[in-house]
Amino acid sequence: MTAASAAGLSLYPSLSAVIEASRAAVTGQPIAWGARGITLCLCLIGAIIGSAFFQHSREEFADVL
Repeated sequence: MTAASAAGLSLYPSLSAVIEASRAAVTGQPIAWGARGITLCLCLIGAIIGSAFFQHSREEFADVL
């Protein structure tokens, strides 16, 4: 990986694991499952926190819109 592509991937940390897995699949290299697992955990944590926040502020949320 070149320095330019590494710098570009750091701008989108949740997509970098997907891009690296696609690149590994095309070139026939092993997929880094650790990076995909971290991305999955971060996405699940974000979804759980977002859902909890929405459930907590559901009644006030409709008043704002």
